[in-house]
Amino acid sequence: MTFYCFIFALFVFIITAIVVIKNRRQFNRSVQIMLIGIIGVITILMFPMYRVTYDSITSILFSLIYALRALTGCQSVDVSHKVAIEGWLYYGYYFLLYVAFIIAPIFTTGFLVSVFGNIGDKIHYYILGGKKIHVFSDLNESAVYLCESMNNKKDSFVFCNTKLSAKDKDTELVRRARKIGAVILDRSEQVIKIYKKDISFYQISKDKDYNINSTLSLIDKYKTSKNKNINIFTFSSGITTDLLLDSIDKGQIRVKLIDEIKYSCYTLLDQAPLFENIRNNKISALIIGCDYTGMEMLKSIIWCGQIDDVELEINVIDKAANEKKKQLKLQCPELFSDEYKINFIQTDVKNVDFEDVLEKHCKNTTYVVVATGDDKINIDTAVYLRKYFLRKDGSHFFNKPTIYLRVRNALKNKQVDMLRNNRKESYDLHAFGSMDKTFVAENLFGTTLEKKSKCVHLAYCDSLDGTCDEKNKALESYYDKEYNQRSSFASALHIKYKMFSCGIKNISGQEISVSQAKEFEDMLCDKNVVEKIAKLEHKRWNAFMRTEGYVRASIDNVNTYFSVGNNKHVHYLAKLHPTLVEWNELDTVSEEISKIIGHKIDFKQYDYDIVKKIPDILYKSNNDI
Repeated sequence: MTFYCFIFALFVFIITAIVVIKNRRQFNRSVQIMLIGIIGVITILMFPMYRVTYDSITSILFSLIYALRALTGCQSVDVSHKVAIEGWLYYGYYFLLYVAFIIAPIFTTGFLVSVFGNIGDKIHYYILGGKKIHVFSDLNESAVYLCESMNNKKDSFVFCNTKLSAKDKDTELVRRARKIGAVILDRSEQVIKIYKKDISFYQISKDKDYNINSTLSLIDKYKTSKNKNINIFTFSSGITTDLLLDSIDKGQIRVKLIDEIKYSCYTLLDQAPLFENIRNNKISALIIGCDYTGMEMLKSIIWCGQIDDVELEINVIDKAANEKKKQLKLQCPELFSDEYKINFIQTDVKNVDFEDVLEKHCKNTTYVVVATGDDKINIDTAVYLRKYFLRKDGSHFFNKPTIYLRVRNALKNKQVDMLRNNRKESYDLHAFGSMDKTFVAENLFGTTLEKKSKCVHLAYCDSLDGTCDEKNKALESYYDKEYNQRSSFASALHIKYKMFSCGIKNISGQEISVSQAKEFEDMLCDKNVVEKIAKLEHKRWNAFMRTEGYVRASIDNVNTYFSVGNNKHVHYLAKLHPTLVEWNELDTVSEEISKIIGHKIDFKQYDYDIVKKIPDILYKSNNDI
């Protein structure tokens, strides 16, 4: 019997060790597993000793009590009953028993530590393994979604600024974090000591001001570090944020500003292009709600909707539309020229006159975005709009407008999908911007669109065919200026629209194939096509710059700020640019600017060059940059 008990105890010990090793990243769980395993090992080993004197049930009970006392260090290894064993079995038997006795109090201490708040996490933090460490500024739903998406066994994950009380230890977010094997600390990411060379910080608190302030502190702390593998991803938005990040020395730190709203808008316009909604050579867009999401959607549609021979009209409905119009006019004055058709209509979707407003201004709508800021209102409004368009015009049964609505809550987003996928009566509503789809590492950091954006920047820097060192050098300016990232992203996104303008088909909602890129490359052998797309690119660029708040600089403006030391034709602080003109005016502007700056410059050539490089941008974006 002693032999079989020894073999069984050894088996339990080995299995326990294997399970603990597999769960080693989950400190609390591994402690609990080892504790249970040790209790089992000691109980099994003590059973034959007690069985000499007592019956089986009593022996099991006494063995269990003995094991529990051993956990607290109150029980010595000596027992009054000896088992008659000799040879290798004797040494193996007592060796295993002594090992269990030694480690039992250690794991008891670990268990007690894991019970009290973040103490266990602090211990776990110092024994973190893995090649990379991902440090999150807060434990919230967005952070957990992002962490889950990048979870792998090679990296370590840390959530900061989270103090765990007894009632917090079993919340859903904590359980999800523990499942990943993350460490939860009550200290700030600004003060913890990092022992890894490859570090990524994620400033993802709900407090946007905290995110930017912490980012500035981290830059100040690490900018003189020799470590070249420090990345900071800052989840924030706003003009002030751009200015602060652009104005400071970042050293070798790579900082990327992630605007959840802009990302959602850009992703939508890439996966569901505007040109899918052309009716009679016209896109009539309706935006319901003009808070931050609606405003960014408006701006994005303006520059994205620049398509050859297609008229673009945008209607904006908001309960404070007049005020929103004033704000936009103050920020982007040149959007209110005759070139862009933007109509602001003040009403509330809950008002009785809402249908009258739709009837008067929006009957021919082909594209709808609902973004009031409230998921429930967005869903209710989208359902109403679908009914309205189906009732008002019989042709809409076959040619109905596409309706997109922002639903941030993951569960509600899935419910909208169910409405669309209902085979009997589909509302054909398309929800976007949910947290589980937005906060995904691959979507935020590794999409083909992101790679195309980097390739666009390399193309502008004439480094697309450069060496690895040359590309890395060029990408420093990509990360250094937030404007460079946004501008490159917009240019990359519009490539699909340019290809559509050339008649290339089946490019909606999918990645551009190599064969489609080759077809476009062949088209660009025709000078007339290059001229056409270059004009379109300049038209798109004009629209984008105007949504960024730039206005046209007169030649006198350029002469003035060039003479006082601004040795460029553009004034970034004042947002003045002399080439915000029609294509046929560029030659004249080029001649006049050339005289001021002292060397020849051809602004049309910028558009020609980037258009000719589009095929290479598409080819190379399939590779990692």
